[in-house]
Amino acid sequence: MRRGEAWNLTYSGWYKLPFFMDNEASAWRSYCTEGHFFDVDPYSGGTAHFPARSSGNFPRGGVGNDRLSGVAPFRSC
Repeated sequence: MRRGEAWNLTYSGWYKLPFFMDNEASAWRSYCTEGHFFDVDPYSGGTAHFPARSSGNFPRGGVGNDRLSGVAPFRSC
């Protein structure tokens, strides 16, 4: 992944990262909603909660550095 590449989500739901971004994330930022990160398909591997209006680095909870595979925002922004 190129440095600084971002994937912006504006609707609630489950999002599987595109193949070229899968297992490449080392940092994250959230805006208007909280949600969950996943390192495999939803709820079958490591997960981590993220709060609204915050940012950080991986590892976070059960999601290791370069292990992010999916995101589930709780509400639409």
